[in-house]
Amino acid sequence: MNKCDNQIIHIVQPKDTLYLLAKAYNTTVDSILNLNPGIEIYNLQIGTRLKICPEQILEPVPPIGTIPPVTPVPPIGTLPPVTPVPPIEILPPVIPVPPIGTIPPVTPVPPIGTIPPVTPVPPIGTLPSIVVIRELLLLILRWICEHFGKEHSHKMIDFLMEEIIKL
Repeated sequence: MNKCDNQIIHIVQPKDTLYLLAKAYNTTVDSILNLNPGIEIYNLQIGTRLKICPEQILEPVPPIGTIPPVTPVPPIGTLPPVTPVPPIEILPPVIPVPPIGTIPPVTPVPPIGTIPPVTPVPPIGTLPSIVVIRELLLLILRWICEHFGKEHSHKMIDFLMEEIIKL
């Protein structure tokens, strides 16, 4: 690429690099190298005239170390007031707890090894019906399961069955 319609000549300044020049003139380093055979890539000499074919001429990059002009800041009080942002809800809403006394009291569990009061046995000669006996046995079995757990209740149930058979 040795021909270009809008070719310019750039005179190398201190701290110029091919990368900065390519960026400033909207071209590539390869394009600059093709137009300027024989230049030392990493040692540009100040005052060297470089042919550059820009795609579009941009404002040149200021030399390294120069400070661009500062945009003035408006005086205090001329900025619009900041609208406060409502706080973000971080915690989930609290679940209301019912007042004391509205929760039914916990039924105390008798200590292990205690036996609930026994229903009095009817006098000899007055036999309760089989239905009453079955209900009584179910109550006893439920109590055993609740207080000793299902694992240990099997032994207790076996013992009761043997005792009932003896009767």
